[in-house]
Amino acid sequence: MREKVRQLIATTLNKKIEEVKEESNLVNDLKVDEINLVEIAMEIEELYNTLLITEVEIETFVTVKDIIDYVVNNVPSGTV
Repeated sequence: MREKVRQLIATTLNKKIEEVKEESNLVNDLKVDEINLVEIAMEIEELYNTLLITEVEIETFVTVKDIIDYVVNNVPSGTV
């Protein structure tokens, strides 16, 4: 699941997977803006249709790991 989320972020941002590390800061390292964050959230919601990510939750994402942890902690086990 962790790699799938990293790949989704990389694809959404048109980056190589190697550039999207868990410790990468979304703004400083990956140059993510608010629109990118919303796009990432929408892609995650589409991939894991059991999730609905609110604006408040999106605002808490600082690193790639924050997004991964959110998905891991909120997608029911057994969901692909």
